[in-house]
Amino acid sequence: MAKSFNLVLASLLAMLTAACASNPPGTDLSRFQSATIQVNPSDAHDAQELKRLQSILSAAIQQNGPFPALAGGEADPASTLTISVDVETIRRVSNAMRISMGRTAGSNTVSARITLLDASGDALTRFKLIAHSPLRTAISPDWPWGDLKTAMERLGEQLAAQLTNWYNQE
Repeated sequence: MAKSFNLVLASLLAMLTAACASNPPGTDLSRFQSATIQVNPSDAHDAQELKRLQSILSAAIQQNGPFPALAGGEADPASTLTISVDVETIRRVSNAMRISMGRTAGSNTVSARITLLDASGDALTRFKLIAHSPLRTAISPDWPWGDLKTAMERLGEQLAAQLTNWYNQE
């Protein structure tokens, strides 16, 4: 009897895990008509980098996300999703480090905790995204951004893909 109870419990747990993995609570985004992105200020990161990240994330969501227009002055606040971004890591591998350690010294990394908020400010769901730039085979010509921009763009692509996936689920 204990074995059958454990088997039933395990199967229920597996079904619940699968259901939450495909559509976590709070991710029915079809009720939202627009979105706004808020990259939260941080003492640990440069304000210019955070502003650049916000611009890149906004562009990614407008181009590839479920919300073609980000919220502006005319948007209905009740149908606006707020995407709150808390940046955890911005790791830049400098050209000097690449020169001293070899051309493929490492990749740039951006990681962030994303919180989706409704109009009342209640958190719908939270998740983490991590993006890396590819290892470089040569010194980056577009210093000071170098490959960090690529890592930020990849983070934007991941965010847009996740939002689109949740928006299109039934």
